[in-house]
Amino acid sequence: MVATLSDNGPVLLAAIESVVTPSAIDEHVFSCMLGATKPEPAAFLAALELLDARPQQTFFVDDNPVNVLSARRLGIRGEQANKAADVESALRSVGLLRAH
Repeated sequence: MVATLSDNGPVLLAAIESVVTPSAIDEHVFSCMLGATKPEPAAFLAALELLDARPQQTFFVDDNPVNVLSARRLGIRGEQANKAADVESALRSVGLLRAH
């Protein structure tokens, strides 16, 4: 499963769900659904519960190193990425994308 975890609000959530949902993303999880925001551990734990996921089976990519560190403290594998190439590289490093 591929999911997003965003601290954006309900307006963007509604837009994404109704207009621009890419088929590669199965679920969108927004902090407005969770009652907590990144980097709070409660945000990650609530997202894991909502997605029925386990920390050791989860990979998290974020542009904010504080968020990545918080995820790692919970046993979630995480990498910082600030541009699309970084995201691609991070996903390849854990076998989620194949080489061209």
